[in-house]
Amino acid sequence: MQEENEILNENTIEFTKRVDFYWQFIAAYALAIFIYGLFRGSFLDGVFHINLLDPVVIMLLFFILISFVGLIKDKLMNRRLIIGTDYFILKNRVKEKRFDLKDIARIRIARERAFKIRGYNRIIKIRMINKKRWLRIRPNNYSNKRLLYNSFIAFKNKVG
Repeated sequence: MQEENEILNENTIEFTKRVDFYWQFIAAYALAIFIYGLFRGSFLDGVFHINLLDPVVIMLLFFILISFVGLIKDKLMNRRLIIGTDYFILKNRVKEKRFDLKDIARIRIARERAFKIRGYNRIIKIRMINKKRWLRIRPNNYSNKRLLYNSFIAFKNKVG
């Protein structure tokens, strides 16, 4: 399992993007194939046979393949969020974007529309001075969501 977060120096914390849900999907779909195979399979001459051309098996194998491709993509992109005292950085394998405190117009802690959840599952919306669209960060998608959420609360207090 990956580290929860990495402290780069006394004022900078790095959060890595979580990918554990991909393994959960892959395991759940593999279990579904196993259970479906137990019900639909047959024993012939002491050997268990399952029809791999069954549409349900093909669909579940397709879901496993898509989840595995997503896992590989996210692992290769290596997305990270670095929070300093007066800046934060969105970084991946290809590029890095730095957002300074002076470039932020407003930080808003919003609820997910589908759920009325309090706390760490909320969305952090950041309005930049020179951009029309809000930058959205979901603390639940990163390691150590509590520390990330509290770091953005402190960052919000600095913005005003």
